[in-house]
Order: sequence, then structure tokens, then C-alpha cells
Amino acid sequence: MSLDRVVQPLVACLGNPVGGNPTQFVMTRLVREAELDWRFFTSEVPPELFETAFRGIQALGMSGAAILPPFQSSMESYLGSISPKAKALGVVQVAKWESNQWVGDETLTDAMLRSLTHRISSLVEQHSTDNQDTFSPQSIGVVGTAGLVQALELSRADIPGDYSVFPFDLANRKTNQSQPETPTAEPSGVAQAHKQDPEEPDDSSDRPIKALIIEGFDAIMGLSSHARGRLLKEANWAHSPLAIFAPPPTGWIEATKERSQCIEELQSRGLWIIDELDVLTHQFALNFEFWTGYEAPLDSIRESLEEYLQW
Repeated sequence: MSLDRVVQPLVACLGNPVGGNPTQFVMTRLVREAELDWRFFTSEVPPELFETAFRGIQALGMSGAAILPPFQSSMESYLGSISPKAKALGVVQVAKWESNQWVGDETLTDAMLRSLTHRISSLVEQHSTDNQDTFSPQSIGVVGTAGLVQALELSRADIPGDYSVFPFDLANRKTNQSQPETPTAEPSGVAQAHKQDPEEPDDSSDRPIKALIIEGFDAIMGLSSHARGRLLKEANWAHSPLAIFAPPPTGWIEATKERSQCIEELQSRGLWIIDELDVLTHQFALNFEFWTGYEAPLDSIRESLEEYLQW
């Protein structure tokens, strides 16, 4: 199949439901600002007609597609290749025609790690954080699926710093009872947490935790208030640790009581917050670059997301 017959590059956003998804709105603004002759459109596809819809996109010579739930986990048979990260995560979020085949990828893990490095750089500039300490061996804990842990492990090579990734096990977290030392250059309220039990099988968790990635609030908020407080107190935090909230697959971000409570408790322990909108901003930048090859301004994406989602 040749794309030479396509006059204007087209990218379809496919899902069910699609109401409230910001992809078309944000991308249309970006191509206008970049003066690119691309078009993005959204279509709500019944699950039983998805194969027909996607084969139609391919047959018509379109340039790419944004894949929304519930179709993200069933793309392999439609594509020539899928990135190792997408295979690990078990989803394809973006697809495009490239090198005479359709290829698929996920951009969530790169977006979370980019948002981490972007915030660390800001903290270094604003609070004179020690660069040597910032990029010393540290870890990233994940409250989420094994697939997310594996995909982040594959993505971490693309960011500066010596990081390891490990599952932050809420049910079987083991810490010793030695008294913590008081850290320096911490935001108000931070206490140096206890070290991991040396018998913990994953020694990557022995490293200070620079970031805690949270795929959903349910696992944490399902614990008792006492258990959550102890867990956060005894974790081996690095200086100026961060909590990163993964946006939902639909792109819709809902402000709930549980979310607000989780943020307050994390902040009370001195964690800086990278919210879903921060991650979504970086993810849309990655998506735009994936399709068009052009780098998108983060400020413009953030402004469009805030306007569309009324955030």
C-alpha cells in the first residue's frame, strides 16, 4: 500500500466511548500553530465493527491512529510491528504507517519518566538541589501492574540518572525499625524513611525512592489510614521525592474525594506531586511527535488540555 495518493495526512482517533477525549482538540490546535497540513478526527466505533474501521483506515492510506479503550489491548493482529514497551504494557495507544508497514507503540511510560525529569530539573533550579544527589543511584516504585513495571524498566534508559524500577508492594511491604535520619534540602514535612528489609527479594527497592508512580488510587486508599501513614513514613525516600499519577486511558481526569485525600496525604509526607495533567501533557507531546515528527510546545498543550477538560 502506498500513501502517495493521500493529499492531506489524516489521523483517526478510535474508541468507544470517545465523548470528552481531548485528542482531536489538542492536536488540531498544534498542527495549526505549527502550520502543518494535517487533520485529526474522532470516531466512536462499535466494538463489533472495529476491525472494519481500522482496516478501512489502512485501505484509505491514512497516516495514523490514536487508539482508545476498549481497543488498545487487541491491536497486534492489525500491525506489522509493536514496540517492546507496548508489548510489555499490553496496549497500543498510537499507530502509524512507517517503512511500508503499520507500527504501534505506547507513550504513557515515556511521558511519566519525562515528567519526572522535567520536574527534577525545575526543583534543581528553584531550590538549588544538589545535582550530584539528584542523579545518584535511586529507584522508582510502582503501584500498578507488572506490565507497567516492565514497560517503565524498558523506558528508563532514555532518561538521565541511574534509576531502577520495582513494584511497590502495599500488602507485603517490609521495613526495619531503625530510627530515620533527618534529611537535608527537603521540602517541609519530609522525613527520611526507614531502609528496606535486607531480605527483600528485589534489591532495587534498597535504593532511595525518588518517585512513586501510582496507576490508580484504589490500592492505596483501600488501606486503613494508619496503614497508609506507616507505609509512607517507613519507605526509604530520596531527597525531594515525587508522586506521579498516571492518567486514565480515556484521557478524562475526574477530581474525586479519594484523589484529593491521596494527594493531601502524600504532600503531608513531603512528596511533590506530578498530577495526571502533567503526564498527559508530555504524552500528547510524544504522540504529536510520533505522528508528525515535529516537537510540540508543552505550554501550548497544557493550555489546550486545561481548556478542554475544564481543569
